Amino acid sequence: MRLAVRCVYNTAALNRATTRFRASREKAKGTTMHLHRVRNIALGLAVVSTLAASLPTTFSQEAPSTSSPQTVPTDRDLNAFARTYVGLQKIRANYQQSLDAVQEPEKKQEIVAEVNGKIASLLEKEGLSADRYNQIFALLSTDEKLRQKTLDLITQERSKSS
Repeated sequence: MRLAVRCVYNTAALNRATTRFRASREKAKGTTMHLHRVRNIALGLAVVSTLAASLPTTFSQEAPSTSSPQTVPTDRDLNAFARTYVGLQKIRANYQQSLDAVQEPEKKQEIVAEVNGKIASLLEKEGLSADRYNQIFALLSTDEKLRQKTLDLITQERSKSS
């Protein structure tokens, strides 16, 4: 009789240990899945940024300028920047949910490739290189008057596309 009680006790202890182990695995699995999701989103955004930065700078019809990269943008540049900025926000809004929902890395890569293509098309359509877009964006953080003018253009562009 004593042997039977001991087996029941050991079985109960084993069940408790198994339950704790499974719970810790599930918790770790959830944390791991969350980390993978965050990593994949960050990777996707890094790929988009890298592509935008590495696109050829010869999209515009004009000859490349030999002036410094921090030149003041023309009104044409600012209008193109505003259209591109609004377009990039739309692209991000359209694809962010699907990128968050997809778990398979291959599907994420397909979505990122599609986003990269849309960004390249948008930049080409507006006649801006990725470098020029980034230069204008950087200038906006230092020049209040230019920033306000650009924000007004972006607001106008948003109202056109609504």
